[in-house]
Amino acid sequence: ADSLEALINSSAKHSEMVLMFRKEASLAPVEIRMGKKSRLKKKKKNQEDQYEDEIDPEKQMLEAAEKSRGRIKDVTDLVNAKAPPKKKAKKQPVVEDVPSAYQLLLSSIKISGEHEKLMKRRQLEQRGEDVDSDEEIAEVPEEVEEEELLPALPDDDKDTDERLESIEEFKKAKKQRKLKEEEDAERGHRLEEDDEGDEEGEEGEEGDDEAVEEDADEVEAIEEDVRDPKDQMEDFGVEQDSNGPAFEARYESPDEEQIQKFEENPPSVSTRSHPTLDDTNVVSSLPIPDPIQNLDGAHIKPRLYNHWKAKKKGLTPLTKTLFPIVNSYQDLLFAKCNLSNRKEMREMCLLHALDHVIKVRDKIHANEYALKNDPSIGAIKDQGFTRPSVLIFAPFKNHAYELVKMILDILPDPHNKSISHLEKFEALFSPDPEEKINKNKPNDFLEIFRGNVEDNFQLGISLNPKSTSFFSSFKYADIIIASPVSLRMQLGNPGTTKFIPDFLSSIDIVILDSTEVLLMQNWDHLTFLFKYLNEVATKAEGIDFSRIQDWHLNGWSRYQRQSIIMSSHLSPEINALWNHSCKNMAGKFKLKSKCAVGTINRVVPKVFNLKIQVRLQVENQLENST
Repeated sequence: ADSLEALINSSAKHSEMVLMFRKEASLAPVEIRMGKKSRLKKKKKNQEDQYEDEIDPEKQMLEAAEKSRGRIKDVTDLVNAKAPPKKKAKKQPVVEDVPSAYQLLLSSIKISGEHEKLMKRRQLEQRGEDVDSDEEIAEVPEEVEEEELLPALPDDDKDTDERLESIEEFKKAKKQRKLKEEEDAERGHRLEEDDEGDEEGEEGEEGDDEAVEEDADEVEAIEEDVRDPKDQMEDFGVEQDSNGPAFEARYESPDEEQIQKFEENPPSVSTRSHPTLDDTNVVSSLPIPDPIQNLDGAHIKPRLYNHWKAKKKGLTPLTKTLFPIVNSYQDLLFAKCNLSNRKEMREMCLLHALDHVIKVRDKIHANEYALKNDPSIGAIKDQGFTRPSVLIFAPFKNHAYELVKMILDILPDPHNKSISHLEKFEALFSPDPEEKINKNKPNDFLEIFRGNVEDNFQLGISLNPKSTSFFSSFKYADIIIASPVSLRMQLGNPGTTKFIPDFLSSIDIVILDSTEVLLMQNWDHLTFLFKYLNEVATKAEGIDFSRIQDWHLNGWSRYQRQSIIMSSHLSPEINALWNHSCKNMAGKFKLKSKCAVGTINRVVPKVFNLKIQVRLQVENQLENST
């Protein structure tokens, strides 16, 4: 490198050539190559490089010589060598000449002659001259600099950085307004769009539908949150005094010693006959509650109870006996559910589930209103990790269709004013009108397999102010109706990134409809889901931990969960699920049919000893022969 440097410095001719080459190279376009494959393609467009400082030829030669140790043989190689690329200068933002509002006003005034006179009068007033007639205004020279009418900027410099910043701020504000208008338009479009294209119900489009529905649910949830809590209370008809002691007891702080005692020594149960139900045994550790005559003292939400009475719905002798158990948030296993009483059992359970959901939402809104008026109240713990509070398992879509129809029939104002995605629900869950019914089949077969018998489905229902939304994402749903296999497929396998059972973490009521049919399906799916019910949430997205109950934070909410199982008979699998997965501290009641007393001991069989008879016959023959 030293020898090359000395050789270059000694040759003036070559130095001039190098200077000329460097000067031309600084202005020459630089070819941009992007990868090896682009070398085989045609040359792309050149991009001009602007260097920050003027090129120093001697420094360039020294750097090129140091980098080419042992490879440059003569001065011509050095001249032909490419100069090392320099860092590109940061491109200055192109500031458009954005006229100010005052300049736009000024240009509009110059259009007409009258406005032009007004402008000249304005100029004379700014100069401090008196204006008496139009002749004086006409004598004012027309060529007046606009800068005299513009507000003075700092240091009277209109090209300073402050003016550039003001222009940039104007552009940013304009861009933000435009984005906000687009978001508002898109949000309004989402709320007004219908689901005519979703009626086909193709599985390939379910992913896109769920994404759109989740966005719509998120918009509804945001609109619900931004509204005044007082308005929300008026919409919901909040009545705190109608919740009842059983519901309010769920919001009391848990007693750790009592929970440990319950885990170590569960209460012993006993079997006894039911006083009002014929041929029914009750297995429980609690006394059997007395039947009720009506719902007046059941602490049902007034708007729900009034709608129930308006529909002329009452209680049957069976529901009068069982509703005190359900309304006390105690577990119930009814193993005598058949075709004759299935409808009344479903109505009773759905009435209790809707009453619970409305009470939960009203309590949250009332607490939000209280916190807004008096922030000094402190933390109010009234929520779980997630919004879903009721989970209903059904074997087929036809069972889910009947359950949803009952919900719509019981649902009070204002929730039934607007039902979103109802057409899609009818298209996916309703029975085929052209279905042929084989009347030769027994009634129980027709009850189970009539209509849509698809077993892979799930439906989220959210109760919003003045509306109810179907197909809500589980993040914004209050009630989930699904088959065990669909939820099992959605969760996937434990240990994978897809496995997130958070929507099961805050379930308060679980209802198993037609459990004898679920038993004929894969029972392992149901036991797997019960294993992850009321577990602590794994993600903390959008969770306000200051309002989460201690029951959920400590992982004790399973001792508050109410389980209602309806089946036509008992089985070892159902008994195992009842004994190991249903641990309600409020109490448990199992109702089953009485076992008839056996009569096998009354039957006296006639025993014939053929061996003795044959022997006697042989002996008699021998005696006769002798």
